[in-house]
Amino acid sequence: MDSSDTGTQPDGVLVSAHLGNDRGAPPANVQLLAVGTNTPDGVGAAHMVHYRHPGGGIVFSVGSLTFTGSLADDPMVQSIVANVLDECRDPSLGAGQ
Repeated sequence: MDSSDTGTQPDGVLVSAHLGNDRGAPPANVQLLAVGTNTPDGVGAAHMVHYRHPGGGIVFSVGSLTFTGSLADDPMVQSIVANVLDECRDPSLGAGQ
């Protein structure tokens, strides 16, 4: 889910969240791509985020339990994953976004 227990992250990993909490600030270049619609105010809903890591590469994270299960049947989810993989192959595709 879109959460973890304090102190359980591996060394060198910063667990961050879009909504304020005790996890620290998200990376400066994090982009919130989507918020789940399962709660009226978005609090506690899954977040889809993306950012470029300063050491190279990208981080794409989806805090939804059903995202991977939907991959087999949902063309929109398939398109999202294909776009992320395309950007991993050619980082210029996401430049300036």
